[in-house]
Amino acid sequence: MKFRSMNTFLRNNYLVSLMKPLSPLNFSVGLTALFVALAAPVQAACLPNTNDFEFVPSGTTQQVSDEYPRIFWRLQNHQAENLQISVTDETDRELYFWDYKLSQSASESDNQDIDLMSVQPSPKVAAFPMNVGSIQNWQLTLICDYGDRSQDIVIRQQIERVATNELLENSIKSLSAPEKIEVYLVQGLINQALTEFMNLRHSQPSELVESTSTVNNSWLDFQRKAGIIESQ
Repeated sequence: MKFRSMNTFLRNNYLVSLMKPLSPLNFSVGLTALFVALAAPVQAACLPNTNDFEFVPSGTTQQVSDEYPRIFWRLQNHQAENLQISVTDETDRELYFWDYKLSQSASESDNQDIDLMSVQPSPKVAAFPMNVGSIQNWQLTLICDYGDRSQDIVIRQQIERVATNELLENSIKSLSAPEKIEVYLVQGLINQALTEFMNLRHSQPSELVESTSTVNNSWLDFQRKAGIIESQ
């Protein structure tokens, strides 16, 4: 499994804050969005298994707590040409749009062993911070063939920023990263917990990075606790 964040895409036009360069994707994407997941075709030439392309966590909606949340999705085992990302607000006003050419080369990841891609808006380029109660609609379009757009695979999710308890925010500041992750999971703030989990993974000195099996076990354990996958 590979964790890939989009932080070399449009490098000359945007400044993006992401956890670590894992693929040549660099976006300054905007804000949280709550999306209605659109059913992809049962089968597509460039994506044999449509479960390999989904928001994480999945579902029609997602709640976030940050002004500039990081949005995650899974994309693997594909032969698509491009990935388009469109973000709109409650009035369908377009906030962001990117058309990224996907590479099929192995150099697109750096063996981070977690199969996610992500993007986070930079305060320097975002249209505005996401206010509590505001909603954004995210649409990811996987383009199999520019000559036949009927093969496009589209997923959508609506993201809403929710308020967090002030007492919780004050108390969590003194906690370690693993403790913060547990608190966010208990509060149902899966996006925040996932962001903390990834930050922890990439803040460790290289000499302390665990083996692939340890990373996989840690990632599986997190997904079960977060309800991303079913406990077995």
